[in-house]
Amino acid sequence: MASGKPDASWPTLFRRHVGRWAGTATHLSPTGGVLDTHATELRQGIRGLAFAQRNTYQWAAGDGGEAAREEVHDFPGQWDATTGTLHIESARLKGFARVVDDDCLVFYATYKSGLSLPLAPGGDGDGEGGGGAPGAAGPDVDVYDLIRLVGDDRRYRTWQVRRGGDIVKLVHVVNRRVTADDPFIEM
Repeated sequence: MASGKPDASWPTLFRRHVGRWAGTATHLSPTGGVLDTHATELRQGIRGLAFAQRNTYQWAAGDGGEAAREEVHDFPGQWDATTGTLHIESARLKGFARVVDDDCLVFYATYKSGLSLPLAPGGDGDGEGGGGAPGAAGPDVDVYDLIRLVGDDRRYRTWQVRRGGDIVKLVHVVNRRVTADDPFIEM
């Protein structure tokens, strides 16, 4: 079990992301058409060199009779102070995050083979909800996520999801901090 506090080698920016965040994700086609919108809640915590993030996505019941639904995805990670890199590996993806400047992080990941991800128009492309026709995931499906803090209570994320050489989707996420308490979840 990791110690109760972040290791001193964690950069200040990663520590500023600790807490619970709530907001909205809007999924866009490469030409800007809205594919999907849903609520998000992210919990991020740090213990020692360990990182834990839980993303909860919620869709309201639809006018066409679709049931409300929820997806939960866990992203455990490990801080490497030697390289200044947070390494993340989950059942769905493998990637890393690094500090860009005082307010901005960049996250990059590839999806693991053997998953069925919604990648067609009308789908997510990120494998985390949104419907659409499934596609096979693998190392040819990746995502860049630019994460920018504005003050200490607002966060904006912009994902570019690529399959092969083509951008298949963009995602704009707007979050507000709910609490700065460390909700570290053992994964």
